[in-house]
Amino acid sequence: TNQVTAGGDLEIAVANVDWSKTPTMLSDAVTRFAGPVSSPGNERGPLLLERGAWSEFANALVFASDVAPEGQAASFDLYAVPDCDAYNGCQGALMSLSHLNSPDNDLYLTAPFAPGRALMSSDRAGAAGALGGYDLYDVQWAAGAAMNEAPQAITPVTALNSASDDEAPYVAVVDGLPPTVLFASARAGGQGGYDLYCATWRDGAWSAPRALPANSASDEYRPSVFRAADKNFLLFSSNRPGGKGGYDLYAVEYRGCR
Repeated sequence: TNQVTAGGDLEIAVANVDWSKTPTMLSDAVTRFAGPVSSPGNERGPLLLERGAWSEFANALVFASDVAPEGQAASFDLYAVPDCDAYNGCQGALMSLSHLNSPDNDLYLTAPFAPGRALMSSDRAGAAGALGGYDLYDVQWAAGAAMNEAPQAITPVTALNSASDDEAPYVAVVDGLPPTVLFASARAGGQGGYDLYCATWRDGAWSAPRALPANSASDEYRPSVFRAADKNFLLFSSNRPGGKGGYDLYAVEYRGCR
């Protein structure tokens, strides 16, 4: 959000919300996430990895930042900080996930959808099989490799990508069902602008993407899933009419990719 910068750069922020009934802020405070995550540039796509996603990164925060050394063009790169929680921020040291980054934009690393495999989005140039603009990529590490080690391959996911921009993947595992990826796409056939799609990982392959019912004629972006009050919720941002301005956060009950 840029709430904490008075409309300036995007920062990672935290707020405390009660989901027991109608979602209600427990305080008016939307504050910067504590720890070495803010920069003079923009931060996007924060994801708190659950303990055990990578054993050497207990409760790590993964995000992208476009801060660049003076004289160099700014592009988004992926970073991680271990030992984080939503209430106390991050205690570990900032590290660049340099083996995942390119001279172009690299964002939205997901939690693993299979052992040693995760997704990310990138507009990197020259990748064999890329369809142009932003595509979703499958990052594959060797068995037992750490997240900050070089992967064996970073390849476009043909089953998910389109000729338009495909961005902001999020991997969800809910109710014991197979892993699902939710993402934003500007592909043809949607309701307008960016729409939200989902696909399921089953028998070693991704299913065909399906549009989510939360879409509108405006843009929907950055989907994620969380559980509260004994229900699963889809959380996303949208610039649809009726919000407070720009992109606002919305939530709706999530009943799976169907």
